[in-house]
Amino acid sequence: MKKKRILSLILAFCLLFAAVLPAFAEGTQKNSDEIVANMYLCHTRSIETLFGHTWVYIENISNETLQIGAYACPPGQGVTVGTWALTRKDGWGIYYNLESYCINTFGAKRVRAMKDTLTRAELAKVSARVTKQNFWEFFFVNCSFYAAAVWNAGSSKKVVPFIHPTVVWLQIMLHGDVGGSLKMYFPARDQVRRQIGSGVLSTSYVVSDGTVSKKV
Repeated sequence: MKKKRILSLILAFCLLFAAVLPAFAEGTQKNSDEIVANMYLCHTRSIETLFGHTWVYIENISNETLQIGAYACPPGQGVTVGTWALTRKDGWGIYYNLESYCINTFGAKRVRAMKDTLTRAELAKVSARVTKQNFWEFFFVNCSFYAAAVWNAGSSKKVVPFIHPTVVWLQIMLHGDVGGSLKMYFPARDQVRRQIGSGVLSTSYVVSDGTVSKKV
């Protein structure tokens, strides 16, 4: 009799646990459709780069740290992602927060930008595209082509990737320029980083002072 009572208690506990578990899992599982970030495709004119420079800025509007490429972006902050050639001391490759640091430090000619939101699932696609390459190449991995490809990975407002930044600028204007209201996060000096490697194993390091010593 005592054994049956114990078995009944165990069975009741198992049934209670089975009923509660789905609700618990639903509460802890991250929603892939939740909007976690704002993304901007940006362009500014530059004498040094002749035709201007194009990059992507991602703003973390969630309550958690978001992985964007090889960079962990804290809540309430943002990160710029762009590719550079030999105009920066650390050489060509993918940089994080270089644009936002230099523009907040030295200023820039008017920044043009178009905006979209990113769900958790869309951000994952953008993050994977950011680290897919880690070099600069004139035709398919220059600043404008790369930024457009990163943007297209997560946005429904597709743009045509092209080697000339002015073409991206024209598309930004057609979609609606919001650059006048864009305030990019001013990163700390040690948040300006260059990517090492590519893909899921990519990491980053803090760039040298020479890389952040001039305008975008």
